[in-house]
Amino acid sequence: DLYQWEQSFYTTKIFSEKFLQNYFTPISQSQTFVKGWYINREMNYQKTAGSWLGYKACIWRMPQEQNSIIILTNHSCPVFEDLGQMTYN
Repeated sequence: DLYQWEQSFYTTKIFSEKFLQNYFTPISQSQTFVKGWYINREMNYQKTAGSWLGYKACIWRMPQEQNSIIILTNHSCPVFEDLGQMTYN
């Protein structure tokens, strides 16, 4: 289940503490893309997105709040990429 996978980043049940510490940590302060995730330090969220054969997926994570927005769709929506940002703001 995608939600359970996302929640696993808050515990060490699946991933080790060392893995979790390094997974979203950029190599430098100027880097904003890490292991497939866009890191926004200013607003403190992480985002990843992708699509395949008409299906789209996007995950926004707000780790300090332990809150996430997960969108899975097969519909072309002009606000798809901005929906998480609009909801978070």
